[in-house]
Amino acid sequence: MLVLGALAAAGFWIVKDEQWVALLMVRGDSYRIELFEIMTGEWHRCGWILGCGVDFYTTQTLTGGVPIQHPHNIFVSLGLYTGAASLVMFLVVMAMTLWNALRNADAWGLYLACALVMLNFDGGQLVGNPDELWVLVLMPATMVLGRLVQAHRLRRPAEV
Repeated sequence: MLVLGALAAAGFWIVKDEQWVALLMVRGDSYRIELFEIMTGEWHRCGWILGCGVDFYTTQTLTGGVPIQHPHNIFVSLGLYTGAASLVMFLVVMAMTLWNALRNADAWGLYLACALVMLNFDGGQLVGNPDELWVLVLMPATMVLGRLVQAHRLRRPAEV
């Protein structure tokens, strides 16, 4: 572990004067922590159970007057717009899907797990216009569950 830390420090020292590193350091967390606090506060004001509704738009801004487009977190987004009830249902479905993918060694489960981790840092409304979230979440979940149904049908004796 110490060796990995030393290698990381040496690697950073080598690239510390590069322009892309300077830009990355200036950008920081891209207001994600402040955004999380504001959006969970809005969710709390609307009510944890039912959320604020799918047409909700916040008037609050980030530091410097930057307008907020969406929560940038798929889980906060689900809670904010549709409440804890739908968030819990989504989490249960995703957990069951990931469990079945793990049990059946389905590679789509890894795709889905990576997408869910990534969407902690960027994600808008899951329900709405067809967009990248459908490809990142709904498609792999459907692929895992489709293979599960297919395997179940193949195990059943042929009905005449």
